[in-house]
Amino acid sequence: MRASLLLLCPLLIAACNQPDSAASPTPTPGNETVAAAPSADATTRTPEAGGNPLTPDQQNVVKLAAVMAAMTEVCGMTKPDEAQAARAELKAKMAAEGGSPAEVDQIYTASLDEAKTKAAADPAKVQRDCGVLKKMADPAELKKLQEMAAQAEAQLKQ
Repeated sequence: MRASLLLLCPLLIAACNQPDSAASPTPTPGNETVAAAPSADATTRTPEAGGNPLTPDQQNVVKLAAVMAAMTEVCGMTKPDEAQAARAELKAKMAAEGGSPAEVDQIYTASLDEAKTKAAADPAKVQRDCGVLKKMADPAELKKLQEMAAQAEAQLKQ
């Protein structure tokens, strides 16, 4: 189950890297957790030497990854070391795109901490959100999500 959940990360990153015009206006189950991700204050972000400040799209990818890591950990679907591995992979991807690894760490840590705090404050909502996440980790559901992502990507290339 953990491996299939980690497979969602590239799909989420790909989806978040799409232009806003490609975004679906239809809300999906569980996206209220994502909407609760904190916004990083531009005055507190300091890019690491050699890296550029993250674009707003890259910042959103980092926030989404942190919220997903927090929720999968809170739901008992992953362990903290798996969240750290996902962070390292995300930092490498953003660095390859010219982004600042220090800024990735800063945004990721703030988003992860805030998501965990919000989860602790509303256990009933966490249970609902955990149900959605566990459904997403189901192999059959994962296959559907991968097919939908492939179709969306194909449509964007046309």
